[in-house]
Amino acid sequence: MKPTDPENKKPPFIKRHPKLLFCLFILLQLLFTLTFLPDRMKPQDLSFGQEQLVAESGGKPSDQPASYIHSSVSTHAVTTRYFALSRGIYDISVDYTTDNSYRECYFELTADALSSDRGDAGIVSSDRIYPDAAESTVSFRTYVNQPSEQLHVHACLSEDPGNSYAIVSAIRIHKLPLKSVLHDLTIYFFFFSLIDLLLILFLFFRERSIRWFRRNGVSLCALMGIVLVGCFPLLHKGVLFGDDILYHLQRIIGISEGLSGGSFPVRIQPGWHADYGYAVGVGYGDLFLFPSGLLLLLGFSPAFALEFYIFFMSTLTALFSLYAFYRITGSGNIALCGTFLYTTMGFRLHSIYAGETVGEYGAYTFLPLIVLGLWEIYRAREEVTAKHGIMILSAGLFFTIETHMLSTLILGILIPLFCLLMGKRTFEKRVLLSLLKTVGLTGLLSCSFLIPLIDYLLHMPMRGSGKSWLWDNALDPLRLFITSTDLDHVTAGWSGVGIVALLILFLTSAILVAGCFTTISGSVAKILGMAVFLLFLSTTAFPWEQMATHMPKLYGFLSTLQFPWHFLNEASVLIVLLEVLSMRALLDYGAKKLGLNASLVLLTAETILCMLNFIQCNLFYENMANEARTITAYDCLHTYFGGAAEFTPANADYNDDSGLLSFVDGARGEINSRRGTTIRATITGTESGTTVIFPEWWYPGYQAVTDKGILHTKASPSAKIQVSVPPGFHGEIKVCFIEPWYWRVSELVTLLTILYAGIGYYQYVTAGFRKKPRIPKIKESLPS
Repeated sequence: MKPTDPENKKPPFIKRHPKLLFCLFILLQLLFTLTFLPDRMKPQDLSFGQEQLVAESGGKPSDQPASYIHSSVSTHAVTTRYFALSRGIYDISVDYTTDNSYRECYFELTADALSSDRGDAGIVSSDRIYPDAAESTVSFRTYVNQPSEQLHVHACLSEDPGNSYAIVSAIRIHKLPLKSVLHDLTIYFFFFSLIDLLLILFLFFRERSIRWFRRNGVSLCALMGIVLVGCFPLLHKGVLFGDDILYHLQRIIGISEGLSGGSFPVRIQPGWHADYGYAVGVGYGDLFLFPSGLLLLLGFSPAFALEFYIFFMSTLTALFSLYAFYRITGSGNIALCGTFLYTTMGFRLHSIYAGETVGEYGAYTFLPLIVLGLWEIYRAREEVTAKHGIMILSAGLFFTIETHMLSTLILGILIPLFCLLMGKRTFEKRVLLSLLKTVGLTGLLSCSFLIPLIDYLLHMPMRGSGKSWLWDNALDPLRLFITSTDLDHVTAGWSGVGIVALLILFLTSAILVAGCFTTISGSVAKILGMAVFLLFLSTTAFPWEQMATHMPKLYGFLSTLQFPWHFLNEASVLIVLLEVLSMRALLDYGAKKLGLNASLVLLTAETILCMLNFIQCNLFYENMANEARTITAYDCLHTYFGGAAEFTPANADYNDDSGLLSFVDGARGEINSRRGTTIRATITGTESGTTVIFPEWWYPGYQAVTDKGILHTKASPSAKIQVSVPPGFHGEIKVCFIEPWYWRVSELVTLLTILYAGIGYYQYVTAGFRKKPRIPKIKESLPS
């Protein structure tokens, strides 16, 4: 028998026909999608009259007819009988009469699982909707996650109902087929895209992918673990209630409604203040919220859209911090430790889950880029590194401006202060020129946001944020380093920078005194001083009240920050920067001087810091699980945010929120439609001309358009849109917001600058692949 010739051996079928296999998998995915989608497209409508409602007993429908609930009678909940719904998204409307003043009764769709101890087993996602006594109908969206035959809508009194009552007249349930299909298609597309990406790597780039994963697999798994720890509460069935959650849910909803109304970017968001609109898109950057707004258009709930934003920003936080700390230290292990500490810093978790300060933790994401940009500008020994520092610093500042103006204001104070602390090094030609280029590039990148903002600040009388008493909003120093519970049992409580931050400050001080930082000891001392000073500024220990008395102008400027703990964002990144610098110095010099094994010392120090930080995370998450409320679906894409805000007109009359047209001199008319910020109304004027006031706040940019031309608009005495109608007019008037031409020019400038900077960064990266840039050690870096 002849031996088999290895050269004539056929390769496996996978290697011979990769395209065929890939096409087969794509076909299977299409068949799967076509199998399940028709069920989502089936319409389904149910209605229940008053005579069909029954009393609820033990959380289940009874046989006793009832439609009235009151604390003085035995019926505290009325419900429909059981009905069946297929998987999909539904709109539920309830007609009612109530004197409910504040959360004394609510409506909800619930599912009774087969076993009572399982609850609804995640069958539905539906929030408790609290009716308003001033209205007679409420609508809310609910998500049926799996088919069920034991669903019922009920109206219940709260645990402390007072003397409130409610009468339910009718309940209507309407399936939203298009939203259901788009929702599921998006989910399928996401998971199939991940599968297809893995298939492409396995079938077409197998050897190269295996080599890459062998080199980077450990770091990738560690990075995924860091993101998981920071996003662990998202495994809960909904987003947990935070102090500012309603405000930012309304922002996401406003972006979605603005996009559906044809606006891009969404400067004036509809839905705010009884649909009168609010210029939140002018004063609050929302670049990174647009994906969440698009998710609403695809059928996802506002709560899920916010969860997606949290996950997205957590991933960016881990990636940016890993990149920044690696380039600063040149050590992947030290960078991973710094990334874990920074991503899971107590103050960041508090901002996400207890405060729900979307702008705050959004800006937190980009601070490592700003630190890296400054580091490379000041330490650069070659032109290419300085250019990289300019691009990175400009990108960090641009992203911060597009996320949180208060953080931008703080950086506007701290970066010049840092430059002054660096002394004569700042005024070296190369460094000073790099800083000036950064200012110019940042201005061009941020042009699309800054031009509208400056335009309104100059020409639009607005309420502003008002005066803030900084000493009342400052923190007790003890709360900086511990996790405390929420006494009101609403949110997760407070988690400061943590005891780990205190240890890092002492560890850095000890290494500094030991002389391990060598040539950068002066710079580390300045960074340490800035971090301690920022912590001091955020507490009641700082003499805020004395500043208000003796330096009122400075205090007035700083009071725009509202809360002194805003400084903890910048303090956090400086503390972690000190940690990675200390670990690098400990590895390079400190351990050698002490005669110890460098790797063992480093591993021990990093393990202690990470474990202590993980314990604080766990304490905070435990408080959250026990105390915070949950939002899963929310109220039919409308939240409520009452009261004046910074960018509302200065003389806006909040008592007049009827949403109707107002006429002068006997004119008549009615609203035909409202879509986004656009109102169409048919108006019949008088022979002498008249004035019509439309139910929206007036902002520069609103126009009244007819088939005969553009009518004059201005602000009414109550800050609504006032339109001058010519004599004898009869026809349709379209009131809509149209951006001024120079706003559009600024957006074009930003777009072109992004393309220019992106090409420059791509050239830098590709040059790095050809010739890997040398990352200097600590002793070669930033001088004193």
